[in-house]
Amino acid sequence: MYNPVVSGKKRKLKRHLTPRQRAFIRHLASGKSQKKAALDAGYSSANPRQSAHQALEQIRKTAPELLARHGLDDDALIDKYLLPLMNATETKFFPYTKRGKRLLLRRDVANWNVRRDGIDMAFKIRGLYVREAENKGPEFSVVILNAANRPDWSKMQRVQEVAPVLPGRGLLPRRA
Repeated sequence: MYNPVVSGKKRKLKRHLTPRQRAFIRHLASGKSQKKAALDAGYSSANPRQSAHQALEQIRKTAPELLARHGLDDDALIDKYLLPLMNATETKFFPYTKRGKRLLLRRDVANWNVRRDGIDMAFKIRGLYVREAENKGPEFSVVILNAANRPDWSKMQRVQEVAPVLPGRGLLPRRA
């Protein structure tokens, strides 16, 4: 990190979130889409998705030191937030009729959307996803065949000679 020397003293630059970035995070946390959160935070309406992407990139650069400063390192993030999210449930109601009486069955089931979204947001904020540009591998692949594991083709040909195939149908004849 760059530490400028000011009148003989070193001072460390602290990265802070802008008010617009804070508003963007608040709107994202309330469950809005990235596009809607960017618009509500005051980003340009010309390309709100692009603005949201750029805002997330800037937040990602600041996030690790900012989160650690506020006690949200990896361990705290997992213990306090992700583990409780992995137990998220929702209540489903199912109407049914029993002996002419209308009843309502209530079941608590796992809320997979909340679980997925929590992990997704944590991974995005921490920058744990590999971007497409970083994941470029070679444009070719090498395949090595081990001849020891290949079947014995001579046995395969003998089996085909024993069980003839009907011409044009590709089916074995029926046995009477």
